[in-house]
This record gives sequence, structure tokens and C-alpha cells, in this order.
Amino acid sequence: MNELNKDSKIVITCDHLIERGPINDLIDMVCQLYKNAEVYTLIHKKGGVLGTVEQRPIRSSYLSNLIKEAGQIKSFSFLLPSASKALTIPCSVDLVINITNGFSQCINVCKQTKLLTYIYDLKNLDFSDCPIHNRLFSSYVKDWAFKGFKKSNYLISSSDYLKKLFIDKSIGKNIEVLKPFIKLDDLSAGNSKKGDYYLINSSDLNLSMITKIINKFNDAGRRFQFIGDNKLFKKINLSNKLFSINPCNGELAEMIKGSVGLIDFTNNSFPALGLRTIAMGRPVYTTSCPYKKEFLGNEGITYLNVGNENKIDFLDRILNKEKQSFEASKMVAHAHQYGQIRFKARFMRIIRDIHLN
Repeated sequence: MNELNKDSKIVITCDHLIERGPINDLIDMVCQLYKNAEVYTLIHKKGGVLGTVEQRPIRSSYLSNLIKEAGQIKSFSFLLPSASKALTIPCSVDLVINITNGFSQCINVCKQTKLLTYIYDLKNLDFSDCPIHNRLFSSYVKDWAFKGFKKSNYLISSSDYLKKLFIDKSIGKNIEVLKPFIKLDDLSAGNSKKGDYYLINSSDLNLSMITKIINKFNDAGRRFQFIGDNKLFKKINLSNKLFSINPCNGELAEMIKGSVGLIDFTNNSFPALGLRTIAMGRPVYTTSCPYKKEFLGNEGITYLNVGNENKIDFLDRILNKEKQSFEASKMVAHAHQYGQIRFKARFMRIIRDIHLN
């Protein structure tokens, strides 16, 4: 067999299936393309992600018994190498399509099986905002993860920034760039009337920062709503109306439409929420890292001045800033570059061109 055909045996792999995030839209798309493909993942919480992926066999490691929330992964990161080694994909598999946030490329694959890795982002290898006890094994885990990338026969990066990072590490000489898609369903430009609250992406925020943000907004007499997958709200006496964990697209659209804009302090994850916000003509206030700038551009985006202000100073600048000038039509056009149809066509072309020697 010289190329993929309908009889090819395909497996889909990913870091975890614990709770929904932007990457799950991509995993669902691949599952729809290959309806008979089994799924292998390091951690699975049954019913945690719903969608197409839950409708097929899912094999996971012993970490599924230890980890119940995505926020716990880095606490158990020292176990990832042994868990990935114990999770073995049969040698009868022709192609593994791996969609990773950092470590599923290390799942055991036979030498004769082709491994295609799509690097969505590396957020699961970002320990910068973790407590010190979670950072103890960070260097060991990162070294292990990057060695794992060398096993891939074909590497696809989500960004030019990540492509350069891998080339600098002498990984993936022929790495290709294919930027992710965002689901644009229900996300049409909102009305021009300014909203009366700020959306705040809670992902990656620790308890101390969440408390400071709440105090800052309360002192300024401004309204806010947290959004994201942060489970720390259980520890805060905060009204349920002030936070929403991973709303569906329809709910998200209404939240963005009623907002002033989005405040997002995440660093190394694909800014799907930011793109969805500008797709509705609302501005984004975010950290200034090359990875984010590549996706978001400049229209309607205000970046934190790295080295000159911290996150609280940045909030002061946002809350005290005069009306921001931007062209909503340009923002919407920029976001629509990340449509699913374009991504799917190119992804299928890449898969079709893979030859099994």
C-alpha cells in the first residue's frame, strides 16, 4: 500500500479529554473525517468533552484515575513519561494523527506506523505561572516532550512562531504551518452599542490574581464577567452570574455581544477566545507575546507593555482609557481568515499526500 486508502487503519491521539476547549473543535473535525478511528489519550474523563469523540472507543492511561480536572495535569507531570510508555498503539495501525498541546506525541507508536503531529500550541508545557512544587519537574518534562516530537514523521505547526522554535531546536526540518480554525457559528458582528461589562479569560489565572482583579473592578465600580475553565471560583464567594465555565458557542456569542471587550492574560495557548471576540467586533486587551500577535494582529487589540507594566497596571490603563478607536469591519475580516472550511481542505490535502512506505 503506497498511500492512504479506505482500508488504512488510523488512530487519533491527543493530550487529554477532560473538559472542552478550543482544541476539541479540531479533534471533533478529525473524528468526523475518520469515523472508524479509535482515540488514544493520556487522560480521559468520561463525558467530559461530549461531541463526536465520545462516540467511539477511547483508550487512556492510568492517569485517568488520578486526574479529574485539566488544572491538575501539571501537578502530576512527572508521571507523564511512564503513562505514555504504558499506552501502546498496535503495530497494525497505518497512521496516527496526533493533535497536541505538548505531550501526546510521546504515546508509544511502532516504528513502522507513520506519525503525523499537529502542534496546536504548547500550553501544557508552560509552567511559568505554576506554584513552585509544580515547576520542580518542568525541565525534565519539557526535555522528554521535545524528544518525543522527533518521533513524528510529519510535523505541522499552528504558527510561524512555533515553527521557528522547533527549527531552532533542530526538530522538524520540513515542518509546515497550518493555522487553526475557530468555529464562527453564531459569531456575527455585534451592534455598535458599547457593552457595560468586561469579559475576563480566567484560564491560567491563580487565586491571588483573580482576587486582585475582582478588587480592582469593584474599586473602580466597573462590571465584569469571568469566562474560561478555571476551577478556582469554587474557593471564592462569587456570584454564579459573574463567571461562566466554557459556555457553548451560542451562549458565548451573547456574552461577547454584551461586553465592552475581552481581557486575556494567557500566554502560550492559541487565542481562540480573542479571535471569537474580534469576530464580533469587540476589542481585546491581552499580553504582548509574539505567538499571540501572530494570530490577533493589531486592529482592536491593546497589548500589555512587557517590562513597563504588570497585570494590575495594565488593568488601570484599560479601565482609565478613553474610548478606543478601531474599525470593527477590519477586525471581523481578520477573524474570518480562521474559518473551518479553509482549514479542513488543506488538512485533508496534507493527509492525502502522506505515503506509507
